[in-house]
Amino acid sequence: MAIYHLSVKNISRNSGRSSVSAAAYRAGDKITNEQDGVTHDFLKKRGIAYSTIMIPENAPKEYQNRSVLWNAIEKSETTIKSRTAREIEIALPNELNLREQVKLVEQYVKDNFIDQGMCADISIHSGHKNEHPKDKEDYAKHDKDIKPNNPHVHILLTTRPINQNGEWGAKSKKEYVLNKKGERIKLPSGRWKSKKIDLVDWNKSETLLQWRKNWAIACNKEFERKNLSVRIDHRSYKDQGIEKQPMVHMGVEATQMERKGIKTEKGEYNREVRAMNTSYQNNLQELERQVTEIKAFQRQMHIQQSAATKREHERQLAEKEKLNDELAKEVREKIDHWDEQQERYSVYEDENRGAERQRGYQEYENQNTNDIQRTQPKEQQIQQKTNQPRADRDRYDIEPAETVAGRLNDLRSDYINLEVQTLRIQEARGELQNVSMQAQSKAESIEEKLQLIKQYSQKINQLQADREQLGMFSGKEKRSINDQIRRLEQSKAQVQSNLKREWGGSDQSTVLKQILQQQSEIKKQLDSLPNIKKLKEQQNVIGQAYKQEIEGAMTRPDKNYIQDLMNRNKGQVREPKNLNEKIAISKAESKLQNIITKKPTKSIEKNMNRGR
Repeated sequence: MAIYHLSVKNISRNSGRSSVSAAAYRAGDKITNEQDGVTHDFLKKRGIAYSTIMIPENAPKEYQNRSVLWNAIEKSETTIKSRTAREIEIALPNELNLREQVKLVEQYVKDNFIDQGMCADISIHSGHKNEHPKDKEDYAKHDKDIKPNNPHVHILLTTRPINQNGEWGAKSKKEYVLNKKGERIKLPSGRWKSKKIDLVDWNKSETLLQWRKNWAIACNKEFERKNLSVRIDHRSYKDQGIEKQPMVHMGVEATQMERKGIKTEKGEYNREVRAMNTSYQNNLQELERQVTEIKAFQRQMHIQQSAATKREHERQLAEKEKLNDELAKEVREKIDHWDEQQERYSVYEDENRGAERQRGYQEYENQNTNDIQRTQPKEQQIQQKTNQPRADRDRYDIEPAETVAGRLNDLRSDYINLEVQTLRIQEARGELQNVSMQAQSKAESIEEKLQLIKQYSQKINQLQADREQLGMFSGKEKRSINDQIRRLEQSKAQVQSNLKREWGGSDQSTVLKQILQQQSEIKKQLDSLPNIKKLKEQQNVIGQAYKQEIEGAMTRPDKNYIQDLMNRNKGQVREPKNLNEKIAISKAESKLQNIITKKPTKSIEKNMNRGR
């Protein structure tokens, strides 16, 4: 079941990270940062399904190389607080295979980022076991290795635009603040008061909202193209008009206890609220989708019934006009015949002529009565046959009405119960995927930072060893190495500080193991859920069987009695737990009612008549 997740994060130097290390980790690559000499080797990283780089037309072609691109970015940024990259993390729909996911992501990236002058480094992560394909053409055969767990994409974007000449442009400019006289304002520090003016709108909240909206639109178009009923919504609960129950603030102590596996009262409350809110959102989206389907289904039913009623009415009118024409023709022939008889008997005496005329009138009335009976509308003849005595109708050798009604009710119950079961499985799958996506994002964040700390430590040890090899007259070289070691230790300390702040002092390795264990449990639960596709196939088989049974029953003379039996005993249907399940039951009943109102096919009617 598709879920909506799109988050935006910044890669900045003041957090101890670089765009080079971020790109290497997400793509499972090996890149050396030319600014500090640290080699970030993530070639052993698993779970990478696909990676590529997209650049604008006016960008240098060498930027399609990951190492060249991100080292150029690091070189263009000069301050210690520079933001070197922007990361967008998006959950990919399980309803699409890898090829379709790649096509969807690349089109979205082109429309929203590349056309605006950004370069994009795309990496799709999925829960498979093999190494990621090296070439762009290899992912088709690699598709079978992907496990439908939590596919997602990391999109690393450059923060500077590329000008028409292929050079990096400015992100912002400084503008001096003027007073009412148009003069610059001098601060106590001696500097002039100024403000930063962004030259691109990539940092605005409106732009982020549009990116989120465009992703939902792109996914829903793809779902519609594949005739899938699932839809996603980029809006928050508040924007959708949904009152979401708030969670309580955990606090430092409760958070640390929860991370150590100790359950707290606040934690239990927040878990219940989170599950309730997730279920409410999934139910509301499914409800909207089902209401739309039911309305479309009802419109189609109305159109079909109106067209069928119109055709039947026109057919009856044509038959009646034909019968009336035939009757009028026969009446005219009888009148002409009677006129001939009058002339023939005019020579007879008055008493004989009167007697003959009386007999002629009687003969005409008898004949006319037979003609009228013969030309009665077909619906009256059918009604007369239907009103025959019970003993006369029992001459047909057919199955008892009670047996037929019972079999129809059993099929109806199975059909509706499968509809409810499918809905419950979809809701459970959506909740598990949401939890798994959040856990996977946390695990990747911890793993990246731990690897980064390790790489910084290795580089520091290497520089210290190089310093020891220098002689006593190599003071300049030693000072250069000391500066590198100082910068690396500072970056390392910043990463460690971020980890400590995020996890409240808990051991990161232990936290990572707990998250991975949680993901493993979620995957087992997802694998244990019944296959929705097989349930749909089973439901379709039951629907076809119900259709054949109902068509046969509607050709029987006791069809009204069978319908009464079905209405009195509708079978064992699961009790709905919420509004979504009530709508699912109504939807299934509407489908079956549509089958009941359809006219029986000629083949079924012929088979029933053959069996009588």
